[in-house]
Amino acid sequence: TTQSTSYDQGASFSSSAAYSAGSTGMYAKDPVPAPSFVEAVKTCFTKYATFSGRARRSEYWYFTLFTILCSLILGIVGNIIFGAPENGDYNILQSLFSLAVLVPGLAVFWRRMHDIDKSGLWFFLNLIPLVGWIVRREQIRYESQVSRLKEGAGLYPGAS
Repeated sequence: TTQSTSYDQGASFSSSAAYSAGSTGMYAKDPVPAPSFVEAVKTCFTKYATFSGRARRSEYWYFTLFTILCSLILGIVGNIIFGAPENGDYNILQSLFSLAVLVPGLAVFWRRMHDIDKSGLWFFLNLIPLVGWIVRREQIRYESQVSRLKEGAGLYPGAS
């Protein structure tokens, strides 16, 4: 029998198709497809302050890429419009953007930690210079737990 279920974003998949005869163990085919760049950014803003649930590795990195690119673009545009900041001033466009993405950035990190079976409280390790950043970077690289499931385990809502 085939069970259909869905992930947070509504993409449905079949559990029997996800775990075909040739794919078993740690590297079984991932039943939840990775989001595209646009889907990942939309999801992060849709779940603006949602700290529960899971975030795929691609969702986290796409959102990080989005924030870096936008910050660079806004920095250039701000310098053109307002001139380069002097005497410790800030680029107003970059500052407003950073405030706008602060909460969704924390939320997607928190959900990413849940996806690798860690607490979101690992975020506070970042407050330890260098060591915390290295540990965080290594943790984010981990494969999603759903990729390591054997048939029937189910970490995502509705998966069994």
